[in-house]
Amino acid sequence: MAGPGKPGPPRHSAEVIRLHGNRAKLSKAELEEREAAEVKAEPVRDVDPPKDLSPHARDCWRLHAPELERLGLLTRLDVGSFRLACECYAMAISSLEAMRYKRSDGENDGRRRGYEVVVKDNAHGGMLKKHPAFSTFNMAVNTYRAWCSDFGLTPSARVSLRPGAAAGAGQGAERDDDDGFDFGT
Repeated sequence: MAGPGKPGPPRHSAEVIRLHGNRAKLSKAELEEREAAEVKAEPVRDVDPPKDLSPHARDCWRLHAPELERLGLLTRLDVGSFRLACECYAMAISSLEAMRYKRSDGENDGRRRGYEVVVKDNAHGGMLKKHPAFSTFNMAVNTYRAWCSDFGLTPSARVSLRPGAAAGAGQGAERDDDDGFDFGT
């Protein structure tokens, strides 16, 4: 199996395999063996956002942390990563605020909605250039999306998550078909 410094895809934990529906069709014994070899992390409950988070990062924390806690996807080992995800969210929002149309006095122009993605570069003869905050916005959004994917916060990452599903669900086990949808799980 692949691991750090080894070719191939990364090895998934037993919990991730259960959440994704055991597509590798590992036996119960193989899953138990893998689970026994894994480092366990205690899920956190009712964790407050760190005191020094920026206001927008705190909003992100309060928006996502309760659901991640409910699903058991936020552990003591993940809090630092989740904090960085929230700060990336805050950087993206701050960049958007910097790009809002401004009046001549520098305040947001309430009459105009949208963002100034291109600005005049007075230092170079008035040529147009990207707004300085645009690059920061792109970087923050891309980094935030990567973190969201790791935590199952995007639709594509959630499609295959099945919190609480048994390891053998869908393989002769009783299925929940009351919703009328079959997504191959």
